[in-house]
Amino acid sequence: MRTLAAIDSNLLPDAQVSALVQSTDQQLNAGLLSAFFTQTFPDYDPTNLATGIYHPVAMAAQEMVSNESGAVPAPNGLGDLAADAIRSIPNGIIANTPANLPGYDFTPIQAGLVASGVLRGGFPAGTPINFADVYDLLSLGMSPDSGQDIPWGLPLVSGYLELADVKKLCALQVLAQTGLIPSGFYLNHSGFRYSLKADQLYTYFKFATAALVLQVTGQKAAAGSAAAQQVMRDLTGLAAGSLASSQALLAAVSSGNVYAIALTKLNDANPNIGQIAANLVVLAQVAVAAADNGAKLSALMVTKAVDAIDIVSGFSPQDAANTGPAADLPLNARVRAVVDLSSLLLLDAVRTQYGVAITVYKSATGAVVLSGADLPGILANRVNTDPTGASIRELKEWMALLSYVTTQLGGAITADYASTSDFTQFSGFGAAVRTRNASYPVASIRQIRGTVSSLQAAQ
Repeated sequence: MRTLAAIDSNLLPDAQVSALVQSTDQQLNAGLLSAFFTQTFPDYDPTNLATGIYHPVAMAAQEMVSNESGAVPAPNGLGDLAADAIRSIPNGIIANTPANLPGYDFTPIQAGLVASGVLRGGFPAGTPINFADVYDLLSLGMSPDSGQDIPWGLPLVSGYLELADVKKLCALQVLAQTGLIPSGFYLNHSGFRYSLKADQLYTYFKFATAALVLQVTGQKAAAGSAAAQQVMRDLTGLAAGSLASSQALLAAVSSGNVYAIALTKLNDANPNIGQIAANLVVLAQVAVAAADNGAKLSALMVTKAVDAIDIVSGFSPQDAANTGPAADLPLNARVRAVVDLSSLLLLDAVRTQYGVAITVYKSATGAVVLSGADLPGILANRVNTDPTGASIRELKEWMALLSYVTTQLGGAITADYASTSDFTQFSGFGAAVRTRNASYPVASIRQIRGTVSSLQAAQ
């Protein structure tokens, strides 16, 4: 837990606020969470906060923060840790469930997915991490099931995905990495890795560069930049197929207009005449798509990102940290995945906003789909901590993380999960981060970021 002194040595606590926090902590410790603490911590004492709310549970070898803290959403140790937790702990429950339990789905969880937007904190380096720190990290949400003993936190839900939809999830990660969707949508994943097709990735970054440069140019034009305004006028004609507009744009390049130069080069360092002609075609497509309130542009970018995804491989269910070998996922069979309830419900918003239709099936076969239109159907697929019980006892997202760091990791979050907020340092990240993201396109992202940054600083 971070203290005021850790932020600024001159900060002093407010007496009334401190008393309120202390009183609330004691109520939680001795009342609302007492049953949970009794089961979780052998040394639990309801009168001692250090044995419950502030019970030490782990230590991190490095500072761990969300990938939303960086200029570019990048593969991230904190997000990967959370994703590993929500995959590994359900797999442990499955492995320990009696084999003769009727109607139980013993299919291992292949994929765990955690959006960066649900990560609400971080872990310091070399300082004891306590229960409150773990809970705070994944504290969002309440269960819609009023019968739960502990309603706080998002319950985990399992479903099945076809390979084509797994590739769409990979594409969403690529889109977030290039800044084309908000960083909160970045999907930290466990259980699989993917490779990228070189030619299609080159094409994707061409379209991504066009979209981002067009966005910056439009902003600069609105702010009064004459050079940007000139380019925006030329682009209007280019989108309509005007040869004169193409010639005007090339003339602007010759005169040193930085916006025109960026839009004709795209992600080519020194394009020849043929590449410039191809870039103008891309630019026209992006300009037309962007003119329709962004909906067509989002769909276009998703299509290009999906095209760039190549082989998707899965790690063994027993490989919690994703550091071992991986085998290609089956082409014609569904894989089981786990997400929190909020992420599952947000798929409808993703479909509406970005044109990405991702279907989550209830089971390995059949046509029944998990959808926000059928909340009872979703709740029937919650991960149950006690499969032999008479009712579902939800596994919350924070519960999975707590169990993972204490039982699976033995309280030691090692440098395998190391990462920084600087995406260019990816090669030095921990093994658990690099292995599942081995195809992270650092060079291409560096290039596109450089282009956008230089234009943002231009007149």
